[in-house]
Amino acid sequence: MNTHTRLTPFLILVVLALIVSACKARLATGPEQTFMVDVPRPETGNAMNVTLDMAVPQGGLALAGGAEGLIQGAITYNAAEYEPQMTNGDGTLLIRQAEPGPKSVVISVQNNLINQWDLHFGDAPMNFEIRLENGEYTIEFAKSLPADFKVTMNAGVGKVNLIIDSSLAAQVIIGEHTDLLEIKTRGDWTQTGDVYDTGTDPATLTITVNMSGGELGLDNK
Repeated sequence: MNTHTRLTPFLILVVLALIVSACKARLATGPEQTFMVDVPRPETGNAMNVTLDMAVPQGGLALAGGAEGLIQGAITYNAAEYEPQMTNGDGTLLIRQAEPGPKSVVISVQNNLINQWDLHFGDAPMNFEIRLENGEYTIEFAKSLPADFKVTMNAGVGKVNLIIDSSLAAQVIIGEHTDLLEIKTRGDWTQTGDVYDTGTDPATLTITVNMSGGELGLDNK
């Protein structure tokens, strides 16, 4: 495993945040529930603006292809206050979890909390964004994703692990809105400045990462 660190003046703010550790109370959990997602392909043929907004401070997101429509899948959760909500209109699709209270700076992992998003995409054109709050997340990218799949990930402070199928040629770009970030790679990656590549063929998956601080894992094993 290789480690790279990107440093900016934001370092001071992050260190202070970690010292303060303004953690919120543990979330109340209950029975496991499932929110089904089944969005048809847009009739216009225009690119949809698709946003996934995960407000729960930890969770997993598994992305794959093979959907007949725009997006199909399920979100499994057990914190009722974070029940997913979906709005679809005017060329914009938003699937989100509303955070009922103020954001905390640092979140401790809660072992009994379930927040798993399993989504399949069709080949309709889209502008795709993932928003993550402060916390710990794992995002998996399957081989079956549509060709030339592009993602922008905007995250707060925390730990995010990107797991990419070993057969995918992928490129991860560390965006200009990223501050203090420790980047750990596992597998076959090459680095050129703020760009990380895996695979010998032209990239069929491109991920742009904007992250306020913490640790980013890149794993293709």
